[in-house]
Amino acid sequence: MRMLEPHELFAAQGFPSNYVIDVDADGKKYSKSAQVARCGNAVPPPFAEALVRANLPELCTGSGNSLTLERYAEQEQGQLAFSM
Repeated sequence: MRMLEPHELFAAQGFPSNYVIDVDADGKKYSKSAQVARCGNAVPPPFAEALVRANLPELCTGSGNSLTLERYAEQEQGQLAFSM
């Protein structure tokens, strides 16, 4: 048996394959143990989407049946933003 790698842990939680997990917003590298810790503290995107759809349908794009996640325009590497 082996321990899962950070990218495998994030994938198991539903994060997209292009989600940046190894550096912070300033480009500073995270250690493997820091990446695993952040995965444990993360809210999986499918769960966040379900919460928004259930509690704030008026913030969903269009009729409330489609939630769009976009990167902030001013940041090359950054977190995702909900579009309204």
